[in-house]
Amino acid sequence: MRVLTQQGLSIDDLGAVLAALPLALLVLDRDLRVVAYSGPNDPAKYLGRYAPELATPEQRDFHERQLRRVLDGGEIVTFDVETLDDKLHNWTRVRLSPLATGEEIRGVVVMSMNIDHERAAQRRADRLRATFDHVDEGVLLVELATGHVIECNEAAARLFQLPHEELTSTAPSWLQITPEGGVRFGWGALLDELVEGRTVRGRAILREGQELSMELRATARTIDGHTFAFVLCRDISKDLARERARATQERLATVGSLAAGVAHEINNPLAYVIANVQYALDSIAQWPLQDGRDAALAQQRAQLKEALFEANEGARRVQRIVADLKTLARQGDDRVEQIDVEHTLNWAIGVTMAEIRHRARLVKNVGPISPVRGDEARLGQVFVNILLNAAQAIEPGNAHENEIIVRTTERDGRVVVEVLDSGGGIPEENLTKIFDPFFTTKPRGIGTGLGLSICHEIVASMRGSLTAANRETHGAHFVVEIPAMGAYPAAAVLHQRHGKSSKPPLRTAKILVIDDESLAAKALGRMLREHKVDIADHAPTGLKMALENGYDVIFCDLMMPELSGMAVHAAVERSSPQIAERMVFITGGTFTEEARDFAAHHAARCLFKPFDSSLVKGAIERLLGDA
Repeated sequence: MRVLTQQGLSIDDLGAVLAALPLALLVLDRDLRVVAYSGPNDPAKYLGRYAPELATPEQRDFHERQLRRVLDGGEIVTFDVETLDDKLHNWTRVRLSPLATGEEIRGVVVMSMNIDHERAAQRRADRLRATFDHVDEGVLLVELATGHVIECNEAAARLFQLPHEELTSTAPSWLQITPEGGVRFGWGALLDELVEGRTVRGRAILREGQELSMELRATARTIDGHTFAFVLCRDISKDLARERARATQERLATVGSLAAGVAHEINNPLAYVIANVQYALDSIAQWPLQDGRDAALAQQRAQLKEALFEANEGARRVQRIVADLKTLARQGDDRVEQIDVEHTLNWAIGVTMAEIRHRARLVKNVGPISPVRGDEARLGQVFVNILLNAAQAIEPGNAHENEIIVRTTERDGRVVVEVLDSGGGIPEENLTKIFDPFFTTKPRGIGTGLGLSICHEIVASMRGSLTAANRETHGAHFVVEIPAMGAYPAAAVLHQRHGKSSKPPLRTAKILVIDDESLAAKALGRMLREHKVDIADHAPTGLKMALENGYDVIFCDLMMPELSGMAVHAAVERSSPQIAERMVFITGGTFTEEARDFAAHHAARCLFKPFDSSLVKGAIERLLGDA
């Protein structure tokens, strides 16, 4: 070994320098025995020893192989070794270099150094890196002087859809973000906004032209004289979709409340319009015939009857519209009730027909089916959504060439409703995703991707299933299956719906009508002209009359301002339970929770305005028959 020293520095001095270094130096001969040692320990422990024996038993073979690589091949080998000392893990870095004179390798120089601090620092760095990469939000470390991204985490690489190495060490000048209603920011302007402490939310354009909704915010720090920005960025597409869905639900709730109020206000005047038209038609039918002696009067009578029939049909159409409003008002009730599926399906078809008629012919194949249990309004929402999807899958303008088929069956105790369309169908790769929340193939701004997901949950809550497939020809095929309750007795359904009764009244009854809508009360009185009817258009007065005059039947409106029908019933029940049992409740709409609960509890004695005269007379017959 050749040693060069300056004047005044001896070999002993050089040895002292080596001993002061935080490392151990060993020189091995070709037999791998230690011939020289410099380090913190006693040289006697090493000199003359076979070097591989200085390693732990499990590491000896490894050390010998590495030493042979140096002796035989002249390689420089470096490796780290872990040892256990007094239950402490120690790390040593070993460097093996050939000791050569010319081309002859005479031995090996071994240099070992404790690297516990380095390893500890590396472990801390690894933990920090793992934490950094497990942060859900994307993080960019940006040098503000250059705008370069110095470091990023895995979430940022996923968000910007680039490998780590392509996102770092450069400025992402391709990034542009446009806040809603604002101007587009490039990378430099965006950094200026962020460093000022402002949060930027908007539509981002990525390097390859991809678009997504993004939120960015940042904080600036100075490190070693350099200023860096820590930029947090996240995809807010789902957040915005949830916000839109929540806003839609709030609007629906508002519309529902308005619809309930509007339905109540319309139903009251509609009740006396329909009742008075029916009264007029009944009266005309009882006019004596003139035996053809007055042809002009007969023609006038026929025209009057026709006009009244048309007026009655118009009022009935308004009644159906109000019924649809009431269904909308019940969104979110989550009530469990017996549902007439055919009725609910027909309602959904009526609601969506304006969208369907310009795109396809509607083919209905609806057979007798049993009722199911659930929330009628929510099941209606399912049918509306599926029908709208079917319609929107077909381009408008060729309705005669396209069709939407709606059919119902019942199999294995389940009611089955199918909707088939002749649109483009569902791409195979989307069939497993269409019921996922926020998944949509519609253009941005058209829908939230929640419709079919919500429908799937609604049907599942009724212990049913909602599935989708493609037709063999073209188009989509949606199937709703819900457990059936069992068939209605047909006659009972007819009586429940229409209350038809051709029998004359059992006897003349004494009847009280309590309704603050005096015109509605009078119309009801005319409808019951074969009975003795008293009218009270003031609730407290009506309560007094009910308690004092021994009526056979009492019709009482539920929604009255000074004293509600529920309060009248409670007062009557306290004084005379027998009279309370003879009360029939009428209402144009139950838009308070108390009224809804009351109407549900007394459903058998509750009539909703506008009502058919047969329903009213049927209610009287039942009460008189029970008396």
